[in-house]
Amino acid sequence: MAGYLYGLAAECGIKALMLDLGMRPAVDGRRSDDPFYAHFRQLRTMLRDNASARKHTDLRKFTEDERFMEHWDVAMRYSDGKDILKAWVEAWRDNAKDVMAEI
Repeated sequence: MAGYLYGLAAECGIKALMLDLGMRPAVDGRRSDDPFYAHFRQLRTMLRDNASARKHTDLRKFTEDERFMEHWDVAMRYSDGKDILKAWVEAWRDNAKDVMAEI
């Protein structure tokens, strides 16, 4: 459960950073194309593809690092946790702390 929550914290931190950098959620309600409604891996991909996001080094250091939230997926919420390694959870904790320190 802790690993899942670290991922949500990191996502919220990234989205807070997006707001701080002037990015805003889509106003037309198209959530499928809006990084504000995406989870990691899709969130990272959407931000790498977004011209506005690419010009912010504060954001790029998280989105361009393949190790950032590596192996994390929102679907783990429903897992029994047996396939989640302790090292992953520790890395996710550190990733979430890094994002929180940035905002």
